[in-house]
Amino acid sequence: MIETLDITVPIKPISTNAIHRSIVRGRHAQSIKSKEYREFKDSLNIMLARESEDIDKFINRVSSLDQPLYMTANYVVEMPWNSLITKKGEISKISLDWDNCIKGFQDCFFDFMGMTDHLIITGHLDMIAVSQDRGWSTTVEIVVNHLEEKIVEWDYH
Repeated sequence: MIETLDITVPIKPISTNAIHRSIVRGRHAQSIKSKEYREFKDSLNIMLARESEDIDKFINRVSSLDQPLYMTANYVVEMPWNSLITKKGEISKISLDWDNCIKGFQDCFFDFMGMTDHLIITGHLDMIAVSQDRGWSTTVEIVVNHLEEKIVEWDYH
């Protein structure tokens, strides 16, 4: 590990299904960013602006590193237990799918930093049920390493 950034924001990740909406113009359909996505991005940007000192330090350190690099993205999404668990004690069928709750957050997060997420080649996601009074939060830990270390691990020499 060369550099790490760890940020927690009190926000529910947007579902990938809610990022775009289709509009029809004549005989052609077009996909555009939804109002929900634009509002999510605006809210996240306000929250990330409060963390701008740590984010700026991370960006400056990463930009000065020797290339090539890769990133690991580790996420923890905390959700009120009643959003995840039914009264019968089962996982809710309408809860946010774990595999579709990161894309929108990650794109907005990296856009805020002025970076792209193409360097992320590994990651982890945990969804945790918390008490209702804690509400939603999303934590992201970005870990930066030199790519040579991963190539050795993959044994592609």
